[in-house]
Amino acid sequence: MVAVNEITTYKQDSMIWAEASEVVDVSADFAWKSLDQLLIEIIKIPAAEGESVRVRRVTKDGPVTQVGNKVVAKAAMLGGIINASMSMQVTEANPPHFLRLAIHTFNMHFADAEFRIEAVARGCRLTYRQGFRAKQNSSHGTGKQVEMTPREMPETARTFNLWVQMTQAA
Repeated sequence: MVAVNEITTYKQDSMIWAEASEVVDVSADFAWKSLDQLLIEIIKIPAAEGESVRVRRVTKDGPVTQVGNKVVAKAAMLGGIINASMSMQVTEANPPHFLRLAIHTFNMHFADAEFRIEAVARGCRLTYRQGFRAKQNSSHGTGKQVEMTPREMPETARTFNLWVQMTQAA
């Protein structure tokens, strides 16, 4: 089932956000529990086939969605000459309603992702949004700010649809 094909993009708090939302026939608890596996799936780099994905936990037995936990993917690029890493760190969690992640690459915080779960009469409303800074430093000048503009972000719809599928499979 494809839950959503379209996303909404907007600017808010110096960020450009892309958001997908839909009411689905699942419980909030199932939606929350599916986030652990979803976070592992969305950070996998296809060339590494998931072998390089690690979870750094703040406590030994906590769920992935615990504040402070970090999901890290490492992959070699250009024949192993350059090592790249990408990580998602849980910065806020309010089970089973809200999860916020800071996304880093090359040790730079470049994006945020949020998952919201709201109980409704039949199931719950799931909302996923990802945000990028609306201004970033240009590589062509010393600290010059470059304005970013909203763009199509099909990865938002793909991530949202994968979340719905995992929730329904639970």
